[in-house]
Amino acid sequence: MNLIFIVLTAVVVTTIFGLGLLFFLKNKSNRINQSFGLFAFLTALWLLLDFSVYQTSLAEYQLLLNKLVGAVVCYMVFFLFYFITIFPKEIFRISTFWKWLIFLITVTLSLITIFTNLVAKDVRIETWGSDLIQGPLYIVFVFFYSISSDSIFNSLANKMEKISRHRKTPSPICSLRNIDNSCHEACF
Repeated sequence: MNLIFIVLTAVVVTTIFGLGLLFFLKNKSNRINQSFGLFAFLTALWLLLDFSVYQTSLAEYQLLLNKLVGAVVCYMVFFLFYFITIFPKEIFRISTFWKWLIFLITVTLSLITIFTNLVAKDVRIETWGSDLIQGPLYIVFVFFYSISSDSIFNSLANKMEKISRHRKTPSPICSLRNIDNSCHEACF
C-alpha cells in the first residue's frame, strides 16, 4: 500500500473526527452539536472502514468490514437527516412517531446487515481489496439509502427555499432541486 494513501486517509479521518469533536464539545447539550458530532464521528469511522475494505492484508476480515461499512452508512444517513431537520433552526417539525420509526428502521437494517448474510452475503478477495457479493436484502439497503439521501436533499432544499423567501434572495439549491425533480421524472 502506498504511504501517501495511508497518510491522506489518516489526515482526512482525523480532521473530520476532530471537527465533529470540536462541535460536540462546544455545547454538549445542544441537539445540533450532538447530531453533527455523531454524523462527523460516523463519517470518520466510515472512511476508516472503507479504507480497510481495500486492504488485501485484511482478507480474513473483509466480510465483517463490508458489513460494518453498511451498518455505519445506515446511521450516517439517519444522523445527517436529523441534523438537516434541526439546523440552523427547526422550520419543519417531524413528529416523534416518524423520528422513532426512521430510527427503528435504521437500527433494524444495520443489525440485519451486521449479523446476517441477507445484505452482504460474502466477499471475493481481489488484488485491490474485496468485492462484495450481495445478499437478497441488498436491494432494501440500496432503497433505504436512496430514499434517505433524497429526503435529506429535499429537506435541505425546502429549508433553503423558505429561508431565501424570508430573506428575499434567490437560493442556488432551488435550481439543483429542479434537476433532482427532472431525474425523478426520468427514472419513474
